[in-house]
Amino acid sequence: MTNQATDITLAELVDAMDAPVNITISPEKTFSTGSRGYTVNGRFLIHGKVYIGTLNLIESGSKPRADAPAAPAATPEVDASNPNGVQPSARRRNTNRA
Repeated sequence: MTNQATDITLAELVDAMDAPVNITISPEKTFSTGSRGYTVNGRFLIHGKVYIGTLNLIESGSKPRADAPAAPAATPEVDASNPNGVQPSARRRNTNRA
């Protein structure tokens, strides 16, 4: 096998498949970049070998523009008796004492 990229069309890829494509498409989601789209996962049998692949389908122009007004941030509720929100049991203790 060579390490060179090969241009192939989707039609050529489908023709090379030995079995039907088994794919799962996620519900529409918002990616961490802010863009919207779908994630496609699948197993493909091509020339007797099984390949596993993932494809992100991104809606063109779905990422919010940088100059768009940002949504107001949610204000977290603060416990007046514990304004720092640190639980005593959650504090790290030094157990490496001599």
